[in-house]
Amino acid sequence: VRDPLEMVASAYCYHHEGKELENHLMPVSELPFLGPEEGTALTAESMLPLIESMASIFAEPDNNTLRLKFEELTESSEGFDRGVALWLDHYFPNHLISMEQRSAILEAVQEFDENRNPS
Repeated sequence: VRDPLEMVASAYCYHHEGKELENHLMPVSELPFLGPEEGTALTAESMLPLIESMASIFAEPDNNTLRLKFEELTESSEGFDRGVALWLDHYFPNHLISMEQRSAILEAVQEFDENRNPS
């Protein structure tokens, strides 16, 4: 789960800088040439179906839905580790993987934590 306005702002900035040349969800060829007002409006329009889907899942979650907050995953290494642990518990309940496998996964994914490994 992520704040929809933060998603739009982040996506506009990312695509405005030309970081992605192809994306079927976003008008990436137009965004580098648009200012903040026009660019965020176009980004929001493009992202509306995704945001509506995300909001409906948030409003009416079922027991099989894992809800992780982007901000909590990215604010600290502790939040990242908690999120990965929740993900493992959700997809591998009742010890479907061994404690050794779980520990190995938790350690291996730390390389993707941008707080531990800034670019």
